[in-house]
Amino acid sequence: MVGPRAGLRYLEQVPSYLNNLFRLGLVWFSREPVHDHMEYQVLEAQPDVLAALHSVKFTKVVRRSIHLTPFGEEFCKLALVDEATAASDALPEHESPPDMEG
Repeated sequence: MVGPRAGLRYLEQVPSYLNNLFRLGLVWFSREPVHDHMEYQVLEAQPDVLAALHSVKFTKVVRRSIHLTPFGEEFCKLALVDEATAASDALPEHESPPDMEG
C-alpha cells in the first residue's frame, strides 16, 4: 500500500523506489517484527496480497516496518511541507535506525 498511499503513478516501481530511498539514507527497514498485527489487517485484505497468498501452497508472512531516518525527516521538512507544518508536531514520530556495529 506504500505506492497507492504515496500517490505513485507507476506502482510496479515501488520496490525500486524504496531501494533508492534506502540507498540515499532517507528510510530504513526494521528487522524487528511489528508488535501489533492488527495494523496489518488492512494490508493483508488487499486483492494483490490475497492473490499472492493463494498462489502458493505454503505461505510465510513477514511483518516489518519502514521508517524515515533522521536525515529523511529533515529532508521531508525542508522539501515537502510548508514551514508552519514543519515547525508543528503534525508530522508522525519515527524510530531511529539501530546503531550499525562492525
